[in-house]
Amino acid sequence: AILLGLARDAMHDGRLVAPAGSNAFEFYLSVLQLEPTNRTATEALRESFARASEEIERTINRKELEEARREIDLLREFDSNNFTLALLGGKLSAARNIMTRQHEAEAERIRQANGGGRSTAHAASAQ
Repeated sequence: AILLGLARDAMHDGRLVAPAGSNAFEFYLSVLQLEPTNRTATEALRESFARASEEIERTINRKELEEARREIDLLREFDSNNFTLALLGGKLSAARNIMTRQHEAEAERIRQANGGGRSTAHAASAQ
């Protein structure tokens, strides 16, 4: 009963999947670990799944990729074969690839800027 109350409070406060350790999904999943047939928890998770998925998509769009990974894993605990989660996982992977390419491009730009500076300094000292 305590966990259900915490879950309802979290839902009311808009803490559907975040923050970690104090959100409705985690509380409802804890209820199901203790009582796997609890209809209240099961129905609440099912009814809020679409909203939670939208929240995860916004997290990805904000480039909070580690948090998005945690949230996707949280929803997978409830429904591991959900197609929406597969799509979100693909979007997360694509966002990670884009960030990696951006970081690599920035590192290359810095290398070239530093390399260009070194070759100029080396040429100046040779004169």
